[in-house]
Amino acid sequence: MYIERVPNRNSPPAVLLRESYREGDQVKKRTLANLSTLPDEVVDNMKLVLKGAKVSMTEAIPDNFEVIRSLPHGHVVVILETIKKLGLDKIIALKTSRIRNLVIGMIIARIINPKSKLATARGFHEKNL
Repeated sequence: MYIERVPNRNSPPAVLLRESYREGDQVKKRTLANLSTLPDEVVDNMKLVLKGAKVSMTEAIPDNFEVIRSLPHGHVVVILETIKKLGLDKIIALKTSRIRNLVIGMIIARIINPKSKLATARGFHEKNL
């Protein structure tokens, strides 16, 4: 992938995110996105990132921006995929249903944060999820 500036006669140049590929002996290019509306500094940072440079996000975050809450989910996905690979979801119920999803959710919750069934059920209904 690369960023290309395409000149226009009476307009500012178009800034395009492109990808090159081969069809037989010919090299062709495909436009993935039009970046013309982005500021030049953002486009320059994207060029650096595409070349493999690391861009620091600490300078780009304004002082008035505050992260209130970030919910992790990677560990849930890993356990869910393991359940599917083992076929445990098919053992619980052959067809996808609300009951099967609740049972799988309880299994995942028990693995991640062991609590009683009542505490797990209450955790599912927390309003700040």
